[in-house]
Amino acid sequence: MADLRATISRLEVDLMKASKAKTEELHAAQEEYAAKLSAEQSKTKTAEERCSKLEKELAQKDKQLSQKDEDLEESRAQLEEKEEQKSATQTELDDLLMVFGDIEEKVEKYKKRLIDLGETVSDGEDENEDDDGEEDEDDDDVD
Repeated sequence: MADLRATISRLEVDLMKASKAKTEELHAAQEEYAAKLSAEQSKTKTAEERCSKLEKELAQKDKQLSQKDEDLEESRAQLEEKEEQKSATQTELDDLLMVFGDIEEKVEKYKKRLIDLGETVSDGEDENEDDDGEEDEDDDDVD
């Protein structure tokens, strides 16, 4: 009996030691998992902050891009307007060149007519102005 009681006492001590070892082991595992959890929570918080920052930057870039799109559309509209103005100006210039050509033909005709009438005609601009004055005088004489 005493032998059994000694064995029971020894087994109880072993059980307590095993229980204490398991408790310490469990406590160590809990601390380890708590540290890992804390590290993961820190990483998650950092990732969420970065994600938030990137979303703000993306929203800002989208806003800038839409502003640039609006500016581009405005520039295109202005360019189109300028092209229309250029086309209109070119058309007017072409018309004026045609009128100038017609006027030159008439001047040549009038010079020929003056020469046929015995008047002297020069090619200089100043003299042409004088010729115009003479023509006016001639017209006055005819009246």
